[in-house]
Amino acid sequence: MYGFEWTPTQMNLYLDNELVQTIDGSPDYPMLTLLGIYEKSDAGAWTGPFDASIPYPKQFTIDYFRAYQKIPESTYTLEVDDGALYGTARSATIENATGGRAVGDLGQGEENRVVLDELYAPTGGGTTLTLSYASAEERDLTYRVNGGDAVTTTLAPTGGWTTFGTATFDVQLNQGNNTIEFWNGTGWAPDLDTLTVAPSEETEPTEPTDPTEPTDPTDPTDPGDSDTGATEPGGSSTQPDESGGSTSGESDSGMAQADTVDARTGELPRTGAEHTRLWVTLSLALAALGALALIISRRRRSAER
Repeated sequence: MYGFEWTPTQMNLYLDNELVQTIDGSPDYPMLTLLGIYEKSDAGAWTGPFDASIPYPKQFTIDYFRAYQKIPESTYTLEVDDGALYGTARSATIENATGGRAVGDLGQGEENRVVLDELYAPTGGGTTLTLSYASAEERDLTYRVNGGDAVTTTLAPTGGWTTFGTATFDVQLNQGNNTIEFWNGTGWAPDLDTLTVAPSEETEPTEPTDPTEPTDPTDPTDPGDSDTGATEPGGSSTQPDESGGSTSGESDSGMAQADTVDARTGELPRTGAEHTRLWVTLSLALAALGALALIISRRRRSAER
């Protein structure tokens, strides 16, 4: 039985619940899990010794594959550019943003939005969200939790497109994972950096609700009808030109240090940095599998002796 543990600081490889290798360092971007067997006949290859006596075709049979995610601390922070980006919304390099990137080109319609679907709550109830954003001017931002009612709040200027401030607002979350969307239906939204999730003080847990059920605007406990307390500063975006590209520097939407917009993306969701780092993802996955294959081969030879 193989195991792989991915922490913020390292990666651990297990064989039959025994730790066999630790890799110092951990990618801080989305990755893929690839299951396969690789074999090279070259002497000293990373896949381990090659046994020519074993005929082809060979089989790699998988009984089951399970993936787990550790429950986050009671207060934790998500990077908004790790969410799914729709329409013109994109992850861009912005000075002073967490990890050097934030979400811009957000707004001018609900179709240009970002969606985060990993807002975890150990128990249902009141939750305080703290949003980090940048904006050189006052701008509106609309959010919606679990498909409920849309709430629009006005965010104050932060002092520039590379100066980040925060705004807080209270929402009702269900027990487990929740979803939140951000956009601006009438203009450009601020540039969004991070979202910190924390239990609200002195709130009673509530039973999980079905996000597909119609919301009742008269019910003060409805998750889509929560009031906002956003009175702190706020964000920007870059406006694509008519040819499908974008202008650099501060465009009409206000984005600073804008990256090139891919006009072919359309409505497909995507996460920041996944296109440019796919080769790193594949390399790491192959390296991990190769290390496990070498360990198994050595144990097999030991058993035969």
